Amino acid sequence: MGRKIRTYFEGAIYHVIQRGNNKAFIFQKQADKIKLLDLLHETMQTENYNYKLLYYVIMDNHYHLIVETPSIDANVSRIFQRVNMLYAKYYNKAYERCGGIYGGR
Repeated sequence: MGRKIRTYFEGAIYHVIQRGNNKAFIFQKQADKIKLLDLLHETMQTENYNYKLLYYVIMDNHYHLIVETPSIDANVSRIFQRVNMLYAKYYNKAYERCGGIYGGR
């Protein structure tokens, strides 16, 4: 059975968590954490991804974000699909590896 379609609300606040596969470190260096913050900042500036980053914590093997969606058009799933894809590409290139870096839900 498929997952229920998520409903998004104007002004809603979401807790977003992403963990490395098998709890592996996905932030080896401080520069990796800065790269994630840069990607978050870049996507916030894009019209297609309308959200505000309120709080964040970046650990070595996962991160927590508190984000707000000012408009109903903001699709949190799509936003973080993009952020996570861009970070995985960066990480795989930086550490000369391939494949997924994130764990499942």
